[in-house]
Amino acid sequence: MTRPRQRASLLVVALVLPALGCTMFGGLRFEGETKATASLELAPASSMLFVPVILSSSGLQGAFFTSEMVLTNRGTTQASITYTYVAASGGGSGTGMDTLAAGEQRLIPDAISYLRTRGVPLPDSGNRVGTLRAAFTGLSSASAGAVTVRTTTLVPPAAPTGRAGLAYAGVSGSQLLTGTAYLCGLRENASDRTNVAIQNAGDADVRIRLTFLAGDGSSATGSVEDTLSPGGFKQYRITDISAGAANGFIRAERTSGSGPWYAYAVINDNVTSDGSFVTPLVESALLNRTGLTLPVVVETSSFSTEVVLTNFSNVSKQVTLAYVADTVSTADKTASYTVAVAPGQQKILPAYVQLLRDNGVPGIGAAGPTYTGSLFATVAGGDVGGLFLGARTSNPGGGGRYGLFYASRPFGTAVTTEAWLYGLQQNAENRTNLALISTGEVDSNPITLRIEIFDGANGNRVATVEGDPTTTLARRGFKQIGTILNQYAAGVPQAYARVTRTSGQNGFIVYAVVNDGGNPGERSGDGAFVGLDTQTSVNATFAGTWRNTTFGSAGNASLTITGDSYNQTFSGTSTVDGNVFGGTPPPPEMYANILTPAGGTFTTHSNFYGDVTMTVLPNGTFTMTAENIPSASVSRATCTGTITPPGLNAQTIAATATIFFRAGGSANTVTTLNRR
Repeated sequence: MTRPRQRASLLVVALVLPALGCTMFGGLRFEGETKATASLELAPASSMLFVPVILSSSGLQGAFFTSEMVLTNRGTTQASITYTYVAASGGGSGTGMDTLAAGEQRLIPDAISYLRTRGVPLPDSGNRVGTLRAAFTGLSSASAGAVTVRTTTLVPPAAPTGRAGLAYAGVSGSQLLTGTAYLCGLRENASDRTNVAIQNAGDADVRIRLTFLAGDGSSATGSVEDTLSPGGFKQYRITDISAGAANGFIRAERTSGSGPWYAYAVINDNVTSDGSFVTPLVESALLNRTGLTLPVVVETSSFSTEVVLTNFSNVSKQVTLAYVADTVSTADKTASYTVAVAPGQQKILPAYVQLLRDNGVPGIGAAGPTYTGSLFATVAGGDVGGLFLGARTSNPGGGGRYGLFYASRPFGTAVTTEAWLYGLQQNAENRTNLALISTGEVDSNPITLRIEIFDGANGNRVATVEGDPTTTLARRGFKQIGTILNQYAAGVPQAYARVTRTSGQNGFIVYAVVNDGGNPGERSGDGAFVGLDTQTSVNATFAGTWRNTTFGSAGNASLTITGDSYNQTFSGTSTVDGNVFGGTPPPPEMYANILTPAGGTFTTHSNFYGDVTMTVLPNGTFTMTAENIPSASVSRATCTGTITPPGLNAQTIAATATIFFRAGGSANTVTTLNRR
C-alpha cells in the first residue's frame, strides 16, 4: 500500500530536523501543504467555523434568497458563540454573541434577522450578503459545535407553493483552503447558470485567482483575480470568468497572502432558481486513493441522476463505474460501465441509468422499476488522483427542475466509528430522509449500524434504531429511511442524529436530505443535501528527550501535528530545548509545501538547515540528509529513524542523527518521542 508512506512522511518531516537540531539546530516550526493558520487555532474546548455566505437578497428570474441557519451544540456543557459578520453588500459588518445550552440545536429561519437581534448592526431591509465566523467557546469537546445553513427562495408563482434551494455547513479551520482546489461539474446553457464565489477566511489580505478550464474541448478559457480583505466575499457569473463558458471546471488558487480562504460554486436552474452547491475538491484529498464512492444514483418515475466525471490531471483516465442496486439483475447486483476521460475533459452523463440501458449494460432492464444504489469508481492503474466524480439528482417541476448536487468520497475515508447529521426536520413545510451506504472496501461481509436521534430542543435521545433490516447493510449496500422523524421520533420537529457502526469491518457513508414539503407530493419537493460530520481533524502531540551520545548533553523535545485526514493536509510545530551545540536554540523556522503528491520524498532549502532531502518508506522507516549547512562549525548531517506503527496512529517516533563538523569528526544523537 502507498497511503502509509504518505502518512508516515507527515510525521517524519516534523521530527527529523528537530532530531538533528538537538545538537546543532534548535526548534522548528513548519506548515503542511494546505491548511493551518494561527488565527484559527483555539483551545481544545473551542472551535471556529467559517460560514462562506449568509444572505437576504434578490436574484435572477425574480428569486429572493434567504438563509436558514441551524446551530448545534451536541456536547455536555453550555457554549458561547461569538459572531463576526463581514458584509459584501448591504453593509452591517460587526459582531454579536449568543449562548447554546448543552445538547441544544436551534433552528433559525432567517439568519440575517437573527444576527440583528444578537447585536450585529445589519440594516433591517435591502439586499444583505456577507460571510460569518462563529467562534464557539465552552464546548465539552472541540467537535461538539456545528453550523448548518440552508439558503432558499420561493418557487416561481406558477409552481406549487414551497421553496427551493441548497444546504452547506460551516467550515472548520483544518478544512479551509490555502492550496489549489477545483470546482467541477460547472455549466452554462439554456437550462442552467453557474455562479462561483470566493471568500477570505483569515485575518490578512489574500489574492485569489480563478481559472476556467473548458471540459468540452472548446477554447473557452479565462481567468479572474481579486484581492479580498479579511472576511471578504466576491461572486462571479461563470461567463464573467470566461465569456464562452459552457461545460468545464474552475481551478482556484491563492496567488498572494498566507491566510486561509474558501471557494464554492452554485449551479442554478434558469426557471426555478433552485441551486446545487458545489464544494471545492483539494488535490491532496485524492493522493494515493484507489477509488471513489458516489453515495447514490437513482431512476424513478420522477427522479433521475446525472453523473459528472472531471479529469483535471494531465493523464488519461480509464474509469470503471460499478453501479450497485437491488434491482440490478446480475448475480452481484452490479452493472459496470467503463468511460475514458481525456486530460482536461469533463463528461456530464445525464440520466445515468438510462445511459446504461442505452448501452446494453447487463443487469439494467426496461424502464419501470425504481433503481436506487451507489456508484463505485476505479481507474486502470489504481490511482484516482486528478479525477472528480459527482452527481446531481433532480426531478421536473415549476417549469424547470428541482435537485441537489453531491460529490463522491475517496476510498479510505469512509466512516469506521461514528458520524453526525445536523438540521433534521419534520414539520408542515419540511421532511427529512436519511440514507446509509456500506463502501465494502475491506471484505464481503455486511455491517450493522445504530442510529440515535436527539431532540434538538434539549438534546434528549428520543429514539434508537438498530437490530432490524433497516440498519443492516450488505457489502456496497444502500438503504434509505424516508421521513425518519415521523417514523421513529413522532412529534419531534427538529433533531440531530448519530450513526455508529456496531459490527463488521467495512466503512460507511451516511447523509440526509431535507425536502420541501411535510409529506411526499407536497410543496416543491426540492431536496437539500446534508453531508455527514465526522472527526477528520488531526491533533496529536508527541513528547520525549534527545541525547547527544558523543558529548553527553541532553534536553527535551516535542512535536504537535495538526491537520485534516480527509484532505490529507497537515501542519506541525516542533520544539527542542537544552544546550543546543553549545548555545541556545535558534528562532523557529517556517516550512511550506513539504507534503507533495510525490508521497514519501521531499526536498527543501533552508537558510538555517541548508539543502534537505528526506525519504520515507511504507514500513515507517526514513532517511534524511542536510547538505551545505550555513554553519561555521557544521557542514552536513544524516539521520535515520522509525515510526511505530507507521501512519497517523503512530505511538513512538525514534531517530538517530550524525553531525559532521567542518574541522573533521562527527557527533551522534538519539531522539525518542512518545505520543501523549
